[in-house]
Amino acid sequence: MSIWMWFALGCNPRLEGTEPGDCTNGADDDADGLWDCDDDGCSDGPDCGGASDDTAADRTEPDAPGSDSGEADADTDADTDADTDTDTDSDTDTDTDTDTDADTDTEVSYDVCDDGKAAYTSIQDAVDASSDGDTIYVCAGTWSPFEVDGEELSIVGAGSDVTDIRGTTSTAVYLEDGELELSGFSIRATSASGAAGFFQEDGESHLHDLVFDYNVGGTVVYVQGGDAVIEDVVFEQNTVTAYVLGLGAHHEHFQVRHVIFRDNSASKVVYLFYGTFEFTNNILHDNSFSSSALATYSSGSFELTNNVLWNNQATLNSSAVRLVDLESGTFYNNIVSENSANTVVNVGSSATSDYNDFWDNSATYTGGGSNNLGADPRMVDPASGDFTIDASISPCLDAGNPSSTYNDPDGSRNDLGAYGGPHGSW
Repeated sequence: MSIWMWFALGCNPRLEGTEPGDCTNGADDDADGLWDCDDDGCSDGPDCGGASDDTAADRTEPDAPGSDSGEADADTDADTDADTDTDTDSDTDTDTDTDTDADTDTEVSYDVCDDGKAAYTSIQDAVDASSDGDTIYVCAGTWSPFEVDGEELSIVGAGSDVTDIRGTTSTAVYLEDGELELSGFSIRATSASGAAGFFQEDGESHLHDLVFDYNVGGTVVYVQGGDAVIEDVVFEQNTVTAYVLGLGAHHEHFQVRHVIFRDNSASKVVYLFYGTFEFTNNILHDNSFSSSALATYSSGSFELTNNVLWNNQATLNSSAVRLVDLESGTFYNNIVSENSANTVVNVGSSATSDYNDFWDNSATYTGGGSNNLGADPRMVDPASGDFTIDASISPCLDAGNPSSTYNDPDGSRNDLGAYGGPHGSW
């Protein structure tokens, strides 16, 4: 029978929705160009909640059964935008805000890159356009110095092995005021007269996961005002006339942890003056100095615990460690080994030195408490940069201050050196 005769006799195809499964089978059962919940025969049925799942403009869109909540696009998600995720914004992440990052706030994160796609091609331009609380992400490359003045920002590089801040006569990063978290960069200025790598006049800083290398100037990092936290940073191959790291501000707090100072040349490698200091779990090795490898001075209080000073060499008559003119201070659980200086440790009357190991230095240290050791610390391979102690033979195992305050992460008594104490895991 021909098709026209079939319709003429009133033998139309069955209506969609008259058989079980018609409204969810993804087929046009009555051949009218509409199927499932888009068809009038199904739109009021129990499978369709009494409403079509598409707009009039989208009635012929072949969506998957049960998907596409009323938009006129050709995707198969359940939102009202033109992408393939399941949120309600127009980006391609899976959050519900209107930006292009993966969090759920609406704060803009500025990207700095020279790929032709980023909003900015210099860090300074991104800083100038920022608002408090912003994070600025910087792609791999070499970038010019910049200044932060009053903003509260986080600036994140793609990694210190691929993201560089390079200056010449000016400081690479200058914090005049505000709050700055800085990470993921290698930082260098090659002929600065003052601070080469980082200078903080005031404010608060958190420097982490950075490398300061081959800086030439007065200092590498200098903080003269405000608080600072410096952790997981490497200082290497810097040549400066004053300090590799200089921290000093009345009534301020400084924390330095998990920092390596190696192969630097300075008057003082680390100089802590004024303020309150926590200098813990750091390594100073193979540096040359004319005054001190580690020095504190003037009306400050400090806690210097679980550090390693190894093979630092004085170029003039000087002290490897100088702890004088202080309000109070403790020098506990450190390993001081194979250093060359006129005086290994110079401890003033306000400082307490105990539970340390002094070994094979050019001068013998006999001061301090009765619990100091004078034995080979048996570190695994310091010449290759491995300063962990050999737990099978080292006298430094469980030889630190017995107070539970200094216990290792596993709860055992403190091990001397950079990998002991509550912050020994790094």
